[in-house]
Amino acid sequence: MAAKTAAQATMGTYLMYKASGSSEFTKLVDIKNFPDLGGEPERVDVTTLSDRVRKYAMGVQDLASFTFGANYIAVYKAGGDVNAAQDMTITIFPSTEFVYSVPV
Repeated sequence: MAAKTAAQATMGTYLMYKASGSSEFTKLVDIKNFPDLGGEPERVDVTTLSDRVRKYAMGVQDLASFTFGANYIAVYKAGGDVNAAQDMTITIFPSTEFVYSVPV
């Protein structure tokens, strides 16, 4: 039988960072939305001449830039609408593997 998992709300989700050499995460900004935090790995063909069907192994995961929406602070503003909050867009590029954690 498959393990049951509880659904989780997005409430309490923040954009955080960890400075190089630090073990502590610091909240960067409250966000309004976030992108998919991952991607499919590349497919590596490992088929041999003995195989009757193609075989594959998981390859490297390619991470694009991540764009987060937030209320406007001291950066460039995103476009706006009538009677709407002023928003901004934050785009970051990964330099390491993405780490998902739940604060305790």
